Amino acid sequence: GADMYVVDRLQIVTKFAVMCYICSAAIPLLHWVVLLVIVVSIAIDETNLLHRLHPAPRTDESCVKVVLTFVMPLAVLLHLCMARVFFAQLRDAEKLPDLTAAEAFVKSLPNVSMWGDLIGFRTEADAGLDFVSWSMWVNLPFVLLFIYREWRPLWPGGTGVAMP
Repeated sequence: GADMYVVDRLQIVTKFAVMCYICSAAIPLLHWVVLLVIVVSIAIDETNLLHRLHPAPRTDESCVKVVLTFVMPLAVLLHLCMARVFFAQLRDAEKLPDLTAAEAFVKSLPNVSMWGDLIGFRTEADAGLDFVSWSMWVNLPFVLLFIYREWRPLWPGGTGVAMP
């Protein structure tokens, strides 16, 4: 019914945005697809909520807060990790033949011999792949800090409210 409309629409759009964001490292066009879906969703929701559903469903910000606090940080983490998976085989095609995605990700994680590769850029042909690697290592601490800040109050012994 009308009471579940907002929650249903939010989960559909969120699911679509998350899946596109995870794969957008390999298919950058997905950013535009997500933008289009969100713009069309706004138009659909305005039409339905303002003209078709009377009275409008009563909601609060809790659904959106859950999506922004829990779902999207995990989507960003998956985006960063999947970028490594998608591009690890391009960089190391000779070293990583025909591996599954999970095996490629594990093999792409840094080990002692790879630290020199992580710090220094390789050839100009690898500059784009180096950017993917640097992107993960630069953005990962910020995502983990956000998760720690927002999720810590919900852990046992936390205050039960998010930090300001």
